[in-house]
Amino acid sequence: MYIKNELNNSLDKFKKLINNCKIYIDTSSLLNFAFERWLDRYLPVLKQQNNYLIILPKVYDELKLNMQNDDLNLASVTKNVVQRLLDLENKNLIKFEQSDIEKTSASYFNDFFKDKKDQNCLLITNDYDVYKSIDCDIKISRINKSSDMSKFRHDDISKIDPRVLRLNQSAFKAAKAIISSDDAVNKISKIPAVGSTVYDDNGNKISILSEISAGGEGIIYSTNTEYVAKIYKKEHNTQHKFQKLKLMLGTSFDCTGVCYPTSLIYNTNSKSEFVGYLMPKASGEELQKSVFIKPLFERKYKSWNRIDLVELLVNILHKIVYLHSKNIIIGDINPANILFVSPREIYFVDTDSYQVGPFPCPVGTVNFTAPEIQGIHYGDFLRTMEHENFAVATLCFMIMMTGKTPYSHQGGSDPAHNIKKMLFPYRFEGNVTNEVPDGMWKYIWSHLPYKVKEGFYNTFSRDGSCSRPDKRLSSSEWLDIFKYYLKLFRRGNLQEQDSMSIAIWPTRSKKVINKNF
Repeated sequence: MYIKNELNNSLDKFKKLINNCKIYIDTSSLLNFAFERWLDRYLPVLKQQNNYLIILPKVYDELKLNMQNDDLNLASVTKNVVQRLLDLENKNLIKFEQSDIEKTSASYFNDFFKDKKDQNCLLITNDYDVYKSIDCDIKISRINKSSDMSKFRHDDISKIDPRVLRLNQSAFKAAKAIISSDDAVNKISKIPAVGSTVYDDNGNKISILSEISAGGEGIIYSTNTEYVAKIYKKEHNTQHKFQKLKLMLGTSFDCTGVCYPTSLIYNTNSKSEFVGYLMPKASGEELQKSVFIKPLFERKYKSWNRIDLVELLVNILHKIVYLHSKNIIIGDINPANILFVSPREIYFVDTDSYQVGPFPCPVGTVNFTAPEIQGIHYGDFLRTMEHENFAVATLCFMIMMTGKTPYSHQGGSDPAHNIKKMLFPYRFEGNVTNEVPDGMWKYIWSHLPYKVKEGFYNTFSRDGSCSRPDKRLSSSEWLDIFKYYLKLFRRGNLQEQDSMSIAIWPTRSKKVINKNF
């Protein structure tokens, strides 16, 4: 009922906003990740009022350039948007308007609308610089993350470090330096709890209903919406938290299952007291408390075989590849932060710890930390994608080996020392050690396809071709390897070679050694 009423209110507001109005839309809004949903929501209103969206020459030129961009993701998104615009033009819902104003002018929109001062005009833009440049009397609105319309507010950006003001970027820009260590705790009058009312970025009232879980930084609550709320504890509600979340929300994001922030929340409707954020709700079991503990795994997932395990990993890697395409470094790749309901339904949590821009990921675990950064305090430096690639490889290995770490071996010492030594105990081609851990691990390793073993050996062995940081396999390369593994199962190649290949915990070595699979 809440969502339905909010939608009706949004439609009514939009009808009033565009009444007898010429509606212009710029590139930043057309390429906003919420544009398609926004369009689907408001097209019926445009039709009802015999109105349409207007595309100016500068906008169309920018779209044409973007279709040729080296960023293939941006080029693909732009092509889809242009095709949608052309389809809507045929239905008289889009019109391309001419203008004599120089298209490269920095004040293009302001100059254009100065000539329209006698007309009722609305500009839809998600570019703060465009909004700031206009000093004539027109309506200006933006498409927000809820696929709704909202106004720009100066207080949205007043406290943000200028290096992280990146509105409507398709990906985060890598920072060369860490954010200043000068952080401050925000002053708030109260910490919301069960029964409290808070407000989202659009001024909507959010009711805090019940506690879901508590952590070191804050508490997760259910709300009267489809989202859950993370409310920070007083000492963890800092300026850097606020700035980082603002940065995260200023960049388009759309990856199902990654519980990424959707809105900041405040104690007051004036947005004067930041207290936390909203995010999608997660479900399922932690990898750490299921796949990585054999008795629990056997009890909870009796019907699973190795095909399910590989499919689970493939779908986890799809999410990691998406995050990396956005220049987001997870940093704390941790089996406790990945939940799953099935091999296809997976959730990533604790996303506010991700490294974005100049904000480091302040946490981590030894087993997922690359050799070259062992022992360094996580919050004191910016991790690189090379560091992340080591963690991704470790996650892949541990899922395939149901919890065993790559450097666990007979006679080994503490995990950090083992990782620095890079003594990988598993056999590959002519490389043999006598330090494979006791138990089923050598049998699991034996049944892995050649390409998987090759990737692991070359990454984790100190003599491997991918052992240097700059040579490590990327998340997309690991995805290709495990998609190939899944394809071998689906074709029946592995089962035909050895029926035990489908077992999660085989009890003997593979019968046939085949470099193809």
